Amino acid sequence: STVSVLSHSAIRFHILANSDSVSDQALKMRVKESVVNYIYEKTGDFKTVDEAKNFILNNDKTIKSIATKAIADNGYDHTVSSTFGFSDFPVKTYGDVIFPKGTYTSYTIKIGNGKGHNWWCVLYPPLCFVDSTYAVVPDSSREILRESLDAADYQALLKKQPEVHIRIRSKFLELLEN
Repeated sequence: STVSVLSHSAIRFHILANSDSVSDQALKMRVKESVVNYIYEKTGDFKTVDEAKNFILNNDKTIKSIATKAIADNGYDHTVSSTFGFSDFPVKTYGDVIFPKGTYTSYTIKIGNGKGHNWWCVLYPPLCFVDSTYAVVPDSSREILRESLDAADYQALLKKQPEVHIRIRSKFLELLEN
């Protein structure tokens, strides 16, 4: 299935906020920015998911210290923990790419109690700065996806354009005219 192939060729990223308070949710986004900026800066030219995976595993301490610094800079002293492994994700849309619900390779950072709403993205291929409502996935990330999936799986990820309504409508008009 597309999910099982993707679960080994993509790395999802997951941040759990301390709580759902406005300040903890805002803090989560600051931590996300610091961590993702650092990871992207260092892994931008990676060509395989294994390179990305090894980078995260080898730099987990550094990544956690970057998260801890972002928390401290914002006046909090929450602990930071992380896990790397398989996690279940809901269906998520990044620009014009849809990742089906399923189990994926995932890097998770937990802030404090980790009881707040999550923030999700895809670390590899780099999709963390793709806005789910407008943006189009960068060609470089699209290329990585295309190369790591077979054609049918890749096509399954792409959002279908809404042509259906037009076709139904013209059929309906044809019937009326006849």
